[in-house]
Amino acid sequence: DSDHAHDHQTHRSITGLYLFVGQTPVLAMSKRQGAIETSMYGAEFNAMKTAVEETMSIRYMLRCLGMKVTVPSLIFGDNKSVIMN
Repeated sequence: DSDHAHDHQTHRSITGLYLFVGQTPVLAMSKRQGAIETSMYGAEFNAMKTAVEETMSIRYMLRCLGMKVTVPSLIFGDNKSVIMN
């Protein structure tokens, strides 16, 4: 999820995500986005991009540790237009 224009001085948005492997949380992340977005869609799109990158990284790490990762990863969001894209 993102918090659009959270910082009142710089108007940067905040990206927040939780990443689970099974039912175990392995990553909780909150970071300020690098670009200033003028729309909620742009902020949510950047947050989804970060979530996909982190998911790919965790899947790769699990494969490197010898686990067979065959099940697709589920990513949940609250902005339907970003999810559809």
